[in-house]
Amino acid sequence: MSESGWLADVRAPIVLGSLHDKDSGMAVFTSHHRHGTWAFRILSSLCLMAAPFPSYACSFPLRKMTASEIRQQAQSSFRRASVVLDAEVISPMRSGADWKEGLVPMAALRVIRTYKGRITDDVIPVVYITSCDISLERKGQRIRILLLGDAVYRSDQEMNGAAVSDLAEFNREVDHLVRQRRAPAFAKFPGEEAPPRKSRNVR
Repeated sequence: MSESGWLADVRAPIVLGSLHDKDSGMAVFTSHHRHGTWAFRILSSLCLMAAPFPSYACSFPLRKMTASEIRQQAQSSFRRASVVLDAEVISPMRSGADWKEGLVPMAALRVIRTYKGRITDDVIPVVYITSCDISLERKGQRIRILLLGDAVYRSDQEMNGAAVSDLAEFNREVDHLVRQRRAPAFAKFPGEEAPPRKSRNVR
């Protein structure tokens, strides 16, 4: 995701059906699932989220951690998460050349299994609000992810293990907490081939 702005194009392909207001740049999304429409929940949530945010690059300390410290970090993240689930990215976020001022990027995730929290829809929206969020741009990626929110969700980088020195150890502890070892297809950091790393910050 470009650091030139935290808002990007939410209009690009949304599965399950969409009504796009081209003049306003607003997207109204409808779900064909038995649980009804997304429209009201998404639009009302985005109204709350779309207030001006300060522009900054996300940063957090990355240091050598013991296995015990990593497990404690995973336990803390698990407690903070609103929901923990396995999912597939069926409509990715858009950025770069697709960026449009005033719009919020959003991915649609197909829920495979929920371990924490209550999800009633088969497909859920995940938005990108700040540079500390994960940009889910890989269509078809299967992920085990910790999310914040209710009805409309955010995926925080640090809460998903981006700040730890050993992602595999972090993932093992999350797997222990949900009592389900993840398949290899779910082992990569959400949205990327690997979690963000800034080796110069490791000490």
